[in-house]
Amino acid sequence: MQNNQSFMDKNTVIATILILLIWVAWGNYFQPKPPANTKPVQTAESQNKSDTVAEAMEVEKTGNLETKTISKQEESFMDVDNNTMSFQISSKGMGLKDIVLKNYTDRQQERIKYYEGKSLRNFETRINERDIYFDIRKISSSEFLGSYEDENIKVEKIYNLDMDKYTIQTNLKIHNKSKQDIQVENYILDITKEEPDMSIFKPSFEKQEIFVYANNEVEREVYHLDELVNQDIAKASIIALSSHYFTRALIDYSDFIPNMRAFYNGDTKETIAKLIYPKTSKEDISMTYKSYIGPKKFNIVGMVDERFSEVVDYGFFSGIAKPILRLLVYLYDLMGNYGFAIIVLTILVRMAVLPFNVMSYKSMKKMQVIQPIIQKIREKHKDDPMKMNQEVMAVMKENKANPMGGCLPMFLQLPIFFALYQVLGQSIELYQAPFIFWIQDLSLKDPYFVLPVLMGITMYLQQKFTPTALDPTQAKVMMFLPVVFSLMMVALPSGLTLYIFISTLFAVIQQKILMKTV
Repeated sequence: MQNNQSFMDKNTVIATILILLIWVAWGNYFQPKPPANTKPVQTAESQNKSDTVAEAMEVEKTGNLETKTISKQEESFMDVDNNTMSFQISSKGMGLKDIVLKNYTDRQQERIKYYEGKSLRNFETRINERDIYFDIRKISSSEFLGSYEDENIKVEKIYNLDMDKYTIQTNLKIHNKSKQDIQVENYILDITKEEPDMSIFKPSFEKQEIFVYANNEVEREVYHLDELVNQDIAKASIIALSSHYFTRALIDYSDFIPNMRAFYNGDTKETIAKLIYPKTSKEDISMTYKSYIGPKKFNIVGMVDERFSEVVDYGFFSGIAKPILRLLVYLYDLMGNYGFAIIVLTILVRMAVLPFNVMSYKSMKKMQVIQPIIQKIREKHKDDPMKMNQEVMAVMKENKANPMGGCLPMFLQLPIFFALYQVLGQSIELYQAPFIFWIQDLSLKDPYFVLPVLMGITMYLQQKFTPTALDPTQAKVMMFLPVVFSLMMVALPSGLTLYIFISTLFAVIQQKILMKTV
């Protein structure tokens, strides 16, 4: 191992670059993906092309409940408007239409709004694959009652709104007069989009994803027009269709666990997911579930349901990412600015690994002292590798020098770096969060590339201040590494670049102090 008095020696820097490149490439390109559908899945839903007119009256006798659909049933709406969101409740299955999140905007500063197509509404209920039209009454500002009855069934669907948590508590009660089989389905949907442009130096977190919590395990699948969804999962208690920062979900608490079916509707370009409850001929049927329409904010989704917190995907290092996010939010509550919170978090991380950095520096200093001896041994036994290694190890043991000591701080910080990469890229807490001056969104790249340049400069200074035993050719190669790192950072979130810049600046100051005191 080459002598270097900092963890930023040649080998560790190259290892860092390779690991980072592999991490980004794997996350964006090489994860195993299910095969894309070659054609849209044709289902009963894809045949329904009318928003306001149901099919003509027909009677089906299949051994199950004789189901009737009212001819030319007109769809009506009830407006809901509060401080958090607005939407319309449709009489058709009590689905939600034109949902607007008032406290959030997109990159174009337009309010988040869901334009839902013409066939299905979010959270619509269907029975035996047929539309039912409710008479809706407003009980209070937060409670709505839908009623439906024919000669076979009587249905009540009750909405209780908790808009601080972006949830609608739903109770569905069915009185089965015929005592024949009934099957209930609840729907969510999303307009399917094309895959965003990505490259190694232009990573993107933007994606559409189906999230399923089934059998105490999490299932995820990314979908877009080039990779359509066609999926069935048994015993699914939570399903969600998500964008990068927002999600719509159904969280079931019923006594009998539904299955999940997800598919693509080619007529409307919608990805549709539904909870399908087991058929039952019971006289009285009751179901309880929550609907969620809102941000993928970790503390909010966790309060809705602990299992639902998994909808925020922090990847392999989620065990580290979640405590980091909690600490970051705590620092933000104290300081009122996520940029300054990141700076303080960076200093805390560097202080936590400072003892290991001191150990690394001492180890490297010992390696520098014995480097001439090791070089002579290598020249003396260049034709006998075994003898050479034995004598080199003996010299290191005698001088208490550990060649891996300089790498320890890097390995300790890499998981934190990757976890923070996920936190700053996935957390809506950083979405449109301003720092100072030109940085008005810490979830986006630095628009003027100031932080990547500053990071490259501090990395260059760190190399200049660090004594090295590299030969001239290796030294020249090392001088290009700050440029490589800066190029890698230009497209990453400015919050992450801020972290790396402050961390490297701390390392430069630390290096100067250690050179004088150790």
